[in-house]
Amino acid sequence: SVGLDLSAIDADLPLPDGVVWNMRYRAGRPDAEPVRVSSEELWQRLDVFLREIVPVAEEAGVMLAAHPDDPPAEALRGAARLVNRPEKYDRLMNIVDSPSNGLELCL
Repeated sequence: SVGLDLSAIDADLPLPDGVVWNMRYRAGRPDAEPVRVSSEELWQRLDVFLREIVPVAEEAGVMLAAHPDDPPAEALRGAARLVNRPEKYDRLMNIVDSPSNGLELCL
């Protein structure tokens, strides 16, 4: 199994340029500013995304499912987290009231 020991890392240190979580998708640029994403910005992005994609998912008979944040931290490596408390699940579900806007029960 995979584990995470938050005491073994600097959880506030932004990810290096060119890295998404544990994957490098391109060479980093030495002059790049660290990317930080606030809770407000993340929720704005999700709102726009769901309002655009949920009607398409409904039409195609697809159900979208948000995965719980793991670990359930408020922020990690410079980025806010979306679903780590019950009220945030409610907030996500209330953006678009649709059977195509769902949650994944990850055990």
